Amino acid sequence: AVTEESKFHEQVSNKTFYFCSEKCQIKFKHDPALYIAKENGSASANASLNKMEAQSNSVNTSSIYTCPMHPEIRQNHPGNCPICGMSLEPLLPNLDEADD
Repeated sequence: AVTEESKFHEQVSNKTFYFCSEKCQIKFKHDPALYIAKENGSASANASLNKMEAQSNSVNTSSIYTCPMHPEIRQNHPGNCPICGMSLEPLLPNLDEADD
């Protein structure tokens, strides 16, 4: 659970939003209205969720999606973590590793 002690937070319209990680904070900063609408349960949020669900129904076998908090969760399409409910993120290559 994210608490007010999190160092990742954003202020929008005199309301503070707290995040579990910098990655989540950046996603929020990119489109805060989307996340605020989700929180309020608006029709535009529902339309966005339906669009995201439709996109997730098309399987992309070239990408692996994983939970930032539970890396053992892996699947070949976007969705939510069955453990914590967070959105799965595409697994990115580690650019720090040298080629053998």
